[in-house]
Amino acid sequence: MMDFIYTLKARNETLFYYGLVCLSLAILFLVLTKATNTQVYNINAWYKPFKFAFSTFLFAWAMAWYCYYLPSFNIQFYNWTVIILLGFEIVYIAMQASKGQLSHYN
Repeated sequence: MMDFIYTLKARNETLFYYGLVCLSLAILFLVLTKATNTQVYNINAWYKPFKFAFSTFLFAWAMAWYCYYLPSFNIQFYNWTVIILLGFEIVYIAMQASKGQLSHYN
């Protein structure tokens, strides 16, 4: 397992660390599902940010692995596009969850 982690980090360090940040946020949001009782449509509001953060973690690590195989691809531009857009998405959904309000796709 550690060999996979080291290889992934060597392939795309930027998305590797972004994936770790998203995994940390997913764990935080999962803890908040148990620590708070804020609800949207009778479901704890923190489940949605958890799902988005965890799926973004999986996406970031998958793309960190696959971008290695693209020879003439602007990887840094792609990395920062993913980080900015999906980072905004997670922050927005978490802000709405903290207020107990609907976010998109509800």
